[in-house]
Amino acid sequence: MRLDLDTILGILFFVFTAWADTRDVIESSEGALEWVPILALPTETMAPDLPIILPRMLALPATAPPLFLAYSYDAQNQLVIRFAEPV
Repeated sequence: MRLDLDTILGILFFVFTAWADTRDVIESSEGALEWVPILALPTETMAPDLPIILPRMLALPATAPPLFLAYSYDAQNQLVIRFAEPV
């Protein structure tokens, strides 16, 4: 994903998914980890992009190419998410 903050700079970050052999988690100083069913995700308290991108990202098959997105804000300061089509 690329987040455009202005015309020159932006933020590029990556989101990875994986399958786990177990549901065991290890707590750390950063907080407690927990498994949450997709349908029980707290969409009302998530960052505004997550309810839009998570279903699409989680529906991808393991063999799918990477999902590329570009974020920007329109003239009304509303988030615009553009999904690049696979080549």
